[in-house]
Amino acid sequence: MSTFQIKPISLAAITADGYQRDIDPLIVARIVARFDAAQWDLPKVSVVDGAYRVIAGQHRVEAARQFLADNQWPFETPAGYIDVQVISGLSGVEEEADLFLSDAGNKKAIAPFFKHRAGLVACHQDSLDIERSLQRYGVNLVHRQKRASGSSFVAIAKLYALWRADKGNGGQVIDETLKLRSMWSKDDIYRSDGSIIGGLGIVARELLVSDGTTVRLERVVKRTSAFKLAGLALKASTSAMSGSKGTSMNEPAIYARVLRDLLGPAPKTPAQPPKVAFVSRFPVAVAAGALQV
Repeated sequence: MSTFQIKPISLAAITADGYQRDIDPLIVARIVARFDAAQWDLPKVSVVDGAYRVIAGQHRVEAARQFLADNQWPFETPAGYIDVQVISGLSGVEEEADLFLSDAGNKKAIAPFFKHRAGLVACHQDSLDIERSLQRYGVNLVHRQKRASGSSFVAIAKLYALWRADKGNGGQVIDETLKLRSMWSKDDIYRSDGSIIGGLGIVARELLVSDGTTVRLERVVKRTSAFKLAGLALKASTSAMSGSKGTSMNEPAIYARVLRDLLGPAPKTPAQPPKVAFVSRFPVAVAAGALQV
């Protein structure tokens, strides 16, 4: 059972683990510029073997370090020490990451990239399944990119949406989706488009239910580049938007619709010849004396 107490801790003793967001200097600068003691929320840290790790409030800790460096210490504690909520009794870094996700989620949305990273540390099943497939197909997950690239991937949120939409089989849907993505050229920047990946996953899930395999979709992907798929989706969305209710090109549904059109109807199962009931003539033949027994 975890407990907490408020106590002053030296800034030099506070560290951050890998599940935290990256430090954003702009956020730190904003905290320093707008500092208000009445609004200051105490950072949360865990204590393990005498070491203190930030669970929530790493930007506030960095802001305190900035105050110290600028010789403008605004707290009542001795310079270099800040009051924090010290949480003890946690089972390990997995529970820390869980606490980080719940605490940060209640205050400020966590970027999907950092949420995924924390989910891995917390051993959440969705994060583990997604990471396993990312590794299997060599997907280079990044937080952000200056321009679209087929060699890196940002749209991790779309994979989580696919995982959640499938009841109990999210891991297989993610794996099939990324396998299909890997069939497109790395030079095709559209293969990393989140909406295309979302549409691909929707149809992959449908085929896993109806066919038990995505072989038909593999054929479509091999003959239709992601770039071409984007063009077809643009035409389809333009046509749909001319009506009373349009579908945005930024929605996975429009790509799923195009992919279904490219798939065509499912092949019919060949009709089986009618079964002919076998009637033994053995007793009749014996009775007629044609066979000796």
